[in-house]
Amino acid sequence: MTDQTTNHRSATAMTTTAATLFAIFTTDGLDQICETKADAQREAKDLRDMGCGKVKIVAVANEAEADAIAAKRR
Repeated sequence: MTDQTTNHRSATAMTTTAATLFAIFTTDGLDQICETKADAQREAKDLRDMGCGKVKIVAVANEAEADAIAAKRR
């Protein structure tokens, strides 16, 4: 039973971190895409400090998904 649980956790970890990108959206739309959450958080803070208003970080699988989200927000 423990082997199945361990394998499941490993598979889940690989699928969630393998191709995750972080898209940063502002009130103007898609601002940029970062490879790590820490980079995205730093960039979001910089955008807020520059007065860009609302800033949101969204985990996406690829750039096409980020573009699709941006299109929905327009």
